[in-house]
Amino acid sequence: MQNERVKYRSRTTGDRGYVYQDGDRVRIRLDRANEDVTRPFVAGEWIEETETRNFTPMQMAQVAFVADRQLCTFLGLHAEAKLDWLSRKEEARIRFMKQGPSGDGIRRELFEALMGVLRRYC
Repeated sequence: MQNERVKYRSRTTGDRGYVYQDGDRVRIRLDRANEDVTRPFVAGEWIEETETRNFTPMQMAQVAFVADRQLCTFLGLHAEAKLDWLSRKEEARIRFMKQGPSGDGIRRELFEALMGVLRRYC
């Protein structure tokens, strides 16, 4: 008989992961490609996934981040255009997911437009 992984979703970030036992500690391994990221399992922060959604809020933010980087290239904002999603601290990724790029103008409009479209599929 094969053990099935039970998927959980973070109430804060929308990340998905599964529970595993690490010695005497219960942890969550995040469902991220090419990353081995774990967190302590905190009841209340992680809720069991009962239905699968197409995109998580963090995945939506990644799409918006890539679009923002490309837009920065065209706007001549070369430092911002070179930023990499995975090299950013998790707090910065969460902030981008919730607020988008700083300031207002075309970057903000693009972020809000993309998130509005993607939210319908989340």
